[in-house]
Amino acid sequence: MSVFPQRLKAVLEERRMQQKELALILGISDRTVNSYCNGKSFPSLSGLAEICKILDVSADFLIGTIDEFKRLEAKPDEVSEDILMIRRSYVTMSDKERELIRELVQTLTKS
Repeated sequence: MSVFPQRLKAVLEERRMQQKELALILGISDRTVNSYCNGKSFPSLSGLAEICKILDVSADFLIGTIDEFKRLEAKPDEVSEDILMIRRSYVTMSDKERELIRELVQTLTKS
């Protein structure tokens, strides 16, 4: 039996991310992510890699090759945490709010 479903659920909980939010970021259905969490299906290798990037966790941990929880980065920095917070907020925004955020970032980053 695969440990992937239990570990995926645990990392989602630890990251305070709902299955629906992960689905939105991945561009897949809620049902698909739910089937990953219930062990009914598994992501492709590219899907697994994307999940690992989003959740900042090693694939080795998710698939059970190692038991020690490892982040992708050896030491997370404030920027990584800020980006994760922004990503979580972004998926819940309306199209208009997203456009305003893009405009703000473009204005702030122009030299």
